[in-house]
Amino acid sequence: MTTRLSWLLSSVMSALLALVILLVVVPKAAASSSKQVDALQRSELTTTITASYQTTLPLIYGWVPPETALMFLYRSTGGDYWTDNSGWNTSDPYCSWYGITCDNADHITGISLSNNELWGSIPPEIGGLLDLQSLDLSENHLRAPIPPTISNLVNLQSLDLSKNQLTGAIPPLIGQMQNLQFLNLAENQLSGSIPMEIGNLTNLQQINLYRNQISGPIPAGIGNLKDLQLLNLAGNQLSGTIPPEIGKLVGLQMLDLSGSLTLTGSIPPEIGKLVNLQSLSLGGNQLSGSIPAEIGNLVNLQSLRLDHNQLTGSIPPEIGNLVNLESLDLSTNQLTGPIPTEIGNLVKLPSLDLSTNHLTGAIPAEIGKLVNLQAFSLFDNQLTGSIPAEIGNLVNLTSLDLSKNYLAGPIPPEIGSLVNLQWLNLTNNRLSSIPAEIGNLLSLKGLEIFGNQLSSSIPREIGNLNLQKLDLSYNQLSGSIPPEVGNLVNLWFLGLTHNLLSGSAPAELSNLNNITVLHLNENPSLVCWETQAALNWALVLPDYIGPNQVC
Repeated sequence: MTTRLSWLLSSVMSALLALVILLVVVPKAAASSSKQVDALQRSELTTTITASYQTTLPLIYGWVPPETALMFLYRSTGGDYWTDNSGWNTSDPYCSWYGITCDNADHITGISLSNNELWGSIPPEIGGLLDLQSLDLSENHLRAPIPPTISNLVNLQSLDLSKNQLTGAIPPLIGQMQNLQFLNLAENQLSGSIPMEIGNLTNLQQINLYRNQISGPIPAGIGNLKDLQLLNLAGNQLSGTIPPEIGKLVGLQMLDLSGSLTLTGSIPPEIGKLVNLQSLSLGGNQLSGSIPAEIGNLVNLQSLRLDHNQLTGSIPPEIGNLVNLESLDLSTNQLTGPIPTEIGNLVKLPSLDLSTNHLTGAIPAEIGKLVNLQAFSLFDNQLTGSIPAEIGNLVNLTSLDLSKNYLAGPIPPEIGSLVNLQWLNLTNNRLSSIPAEIGNLLSLKGLEIFGNQLSSSIPREIGNLNLQKLDLSYNQLSGSIPPEVGNLVNLWFLGLTHNLLSGSAPAELSNLNNITVLHLNENPSLVCWETQAALNWALVLPDYIGPNQVC
C-alpha cells in the first residue's frame, strides 16, 4: 500500500487523466477473468497507457492486478507453447504457477522462466508487479525492446534477461531501480549507449552486458558503483577511453572490456587501485601507450589479458608481483625491450603468451622457474641468443612455440625432458642442430623446425616418436634419411624439402600409411628411391614432390 501511495502522490499532475483510465479501463480488466483477457482488451489498455505514458504509466501499472499482469506475460510470450506452463491459464492460485514465487502475503516476489521456450516480447504490464524482487527470463527467444515500464520494479534486486534477441537501447529509466544488485542483459542485440543513469544503481554488485551491439563511451558515473564486484562489457562496440573513475571500484573482482575493437587511449594507472581484482581482460581493442607499472599492485590477479591492442614500451618488471597469475596474455601488441627476469616469479602460470610483439634480447633463464607452465609462446618477436637449457625444467609443457625469432645455436639436449610436450614449433630461427634427446618426447604430435640453419644429420631417435607432422624443410641437413622415419605410422605430413640430403629415399617410408603430404624435393643429392614398390607408393600420394626414379 505504501508503494502504491507513493506512485499516486508522484502523479498529481496527471490525476484527472489517471482517473479516467481507472474508471474506464481497469474495471474492465478486473471484471474479466485473468485467464480470458482478449486481444482487443489488451490492445485498448496498452494503447491508452502508451498515449499517456510519460505522466501516467507508473500509476496505472501500480494497479494492474497480479493475475492480469501474469496473463499478459503468458500471452505475449506464447505461453501455450512453453516447455513448462504448469498452473498457468488455469484456476489454480497464481502463487502455485510454474516459475512464480510469492511471499506470505501472496505478493509476487519472483518470476523464473529461464530456458522455457518463451517467444515474443516482454509486455509493458510487467511493470505492474511492484513487489517483484527477482525476474529471470534468460535463455529464451524474446525479441523487441525492453519495455521502459520495467523501471517501475523499484523493489527488484535481480534482473536477468540474458541470451535472448532483445533489441533497442537499455531504458534510461533503469536508473530508478535503486535496489538492483544483479543486472544481466548479456547476449542480446541491444544497441545504443550505456545510459549514464546506471551510475544511480549504487547497490549493484554485478553488471553483465557482454555480447551486444552497445556503442558509445563507458559512462564515468560507473565509478559510483562502490559495491560492484563484476563488470563485463565484452564483445560490444564501445568507444572512447577507459574512464579513470573505474579505479574507484575497489571491490571489483572481475573486469572485462575485451573485444570492443574501438576502445582507445591508454590503460589508466588508476586501475592499480583495484586490489581485489582477480580477472582483467582488455584484449581486442585499440589501447595504446605503455602498460602502467601500477598493474603490479593487483596481487590477487589470476588472469591478465591485454592482447590484440597497440600497446608499446617494455613489459614492466612490476608484473613479477602478480604471483597468483594463472594466465598472462600480452600477445599481438607492439611491446619492445627484453622479457623481464621478474617473470620467473609467476610460478603458478600454466599459460604465457608474449607472441607477436617486438621483444628483443635473450630468453631469460628464469623462465625455467615456471614449472607449472603448459602453454608457452614467444612466436614472432626479435629474440636473440640461444634457447636456455633451463627450459628443460618445464616438464608440464604441452605446447612450446618459439618460432619467428633470431634464436641461434644448437637446440639444447635438455629439451628431451619435456615428456608431456605435444607441439614444438621452432621454425624461422637460426638454430644449428637437433639433439638425439628429441627422441624422448613420446607425447609429441607436431615437430616443426623448418627455416633454420640445421646442418647435422637427422637423428635416428626421431623414429621413436608418435608424430603426426614433421617439417624440417629449408635447412642444411645432410646425410641420408634415416629408415627409422618409417616408424612414424601416424604421420600425415613429412617435409624435408630444400636441404642437402643424399642417398636414396628409404623403402621404409612406404610404411607411412596415413601420410598425405610428402615433400622430398630440392635435395640435390637425393635423386632416387631405394625400391620400385616404394616409388610406386609415393607417386599415388595426394601431395608428393620428390624423386621419380629408382636407384
